[in-house]
Amino acid sequence: MSREIRLAAVPAAGSPGPEHFELAEVPLPVPDEGRVLVRNRFFHVFAALRTLLGASARATPVPPLHPGDTLYGPAIGEVVSAPGGNGLRAGDLVAHRLGWREYAVVPAGQVSPLGEALPDPVAHLGQGALAYTALTRDAEVRPGDTVFVSGAAGGVGSLAGPIARLLGAGRVIGSTGSREKADRLIRELLSLGLTIEDLRGCAERLRLLDDDTLPPRGGPGCSTESGVAERRLADLDAEIARLSLLRERLAGRAGRVE
Repeated sequence: MSREIRLAAVPAAGSPGPEHFELAEVPLPVPDEGRVLVRNRFFHVFAALRTLLGASARATPVPPLHPGDTLYGPAIGEVVSAPGGNGLRAGDLVAHRLGWREYAVVPAGQVSPLGEALPDPVAHLGQGALAYTALTRDAEVRPGDTVFVSGAAGGVGSLAGPIARLLGAGRVIGSTGSREKADRLIRELLSLGLTIEDLRGCAERLRLLDDDTLPPRGGPGCSTESGVAERRLADLDAEIARLSLLRERLAGRAGRVE
């Protein structure tokens, strides 16, 4: 027998509770030709799962969940059986997208052998790959670049800042929702942490993006001698919106179930 977590009811509002899920016992799945039987050891409770619950999900890059459906998400498991010729053997650790169940049958092309690159298999469930992909394939960060990270204290953003530094970024700026988080960005993760209120309410802060556009700090107030700061603030608003949309697309791409 195997066990799996299913959606029992769609939350009317707010966060789901235990009453919205059920633990079901099912027969041990039998893999068809070309599929791998995996016994899951770890799975990831990813934040985007909440948006997939019920009829409110619209135009999501992965299938929404309805009552009776088994939950899914990134998982690390041990191969029980695998078709010949694909290099997988019983006992190999693999990553796949069918978590929330004890045993999973996964197409051989949708499992990724983990090897021993990381000392703890659970590390493969982190957000590092998404942050790295965004910086290297989409943003294409180059040495000396200024990198702005929206949501820099979150699961992806808190890794994107340090990775940008390792890629050679000359300046990393992160925005977040509270002063406490901004202080942590400065202290632990980035060269500069700003709240959204900082960015919107104090145009003089934008001198950190380009020292030639604004006069040096002269006191507690925010003032400029021209409209340059206001224009750059408008540009930054547009960039924040663009980066937020890009981040949502990347998160959807990372969570896509084929």
